Amino acid sequence: MKMHVERDQQFGKIVTVDGNDVYRAYNADLKEYRVESGKLTVDYQQRIGRSGFLLFNNDSDPKILTMAFYVGGEDDDEAQINAERLIQSCARECVIHIGSSRFEYAALLSAAPTVEDTGVRSYLLVTLTLYAVRRLPLVSLDFNAAAIRLTNPGTAASGMRIILTPDQKITSMQVGDITVKDLAAGVPFVIDGLSGTVTADGENRFADTDLTDFPRIDPGDNEIILSQAVPTTIEYYPTF
Repeated sequence: MKMHVERDQQFGKIVTVDGNDVYRAYNADLKEYRVESGKLTVDYQQRIGRSGFLLFNNDSDPKILTMAFYVGGEDDDEAQINAERLIQSCARECVIHIGSSRFEYAALLSAAPTVEDTGVRSYLLVTLTLYAVRRLPLVSLDFNAAAIRLTNPGTAASGMRIILTPDQKITSMQVGDITVKDLAAGVPFVIDGLSGTVTADGENRFADTDLTDFPRIDPGDNEIILSQAVPTTIEYYPTF
């Protein structure tokens, strides 16, 4: 006997949550989705004579991703179970892919989901509203130079991971405006602006830096100056 999901027909785009196809896992068929921009905060001053503006800073909240699914099952109970499993898959930070788009969404539920009766036996309409960061997959680039230059195709600044793997012991060196100390030969020293940690060989090494802000990458051209050439890996998500 075929399972319900094997007899059913999928109409919406394929959606994966942390790599799991929600149609195959929860019989959740995407009805529609939309992405809305978050609130923009701008710190500015008008120029003298009101001829223009001086921009000091701007920042935006995460986007809002809303997805509606038809969720089915062999009977009403199974439909409810599938709906709950779909909701739980997004209850923690997750990564969502929709259709064939290259974008992915780092997402987190922002409001209580809604579960409605569709009027069709064993089918529910589940709507999820999530905070979302729209990005491309992780970029990882290797360098071995004192001046590192790279271009970020994203349109928003985002966190950056810097991995230093020296060939020999280094007592102290500069990485941009950050001083790092006691780097062992062959042991990656990771300044992680993605997770907010500083580690080497699994140990917390925050105290071996004078870090005040974790590194980030701006849209467009970026340059990182090291006090000496060290094999370095730069990782980041182009963010939009």
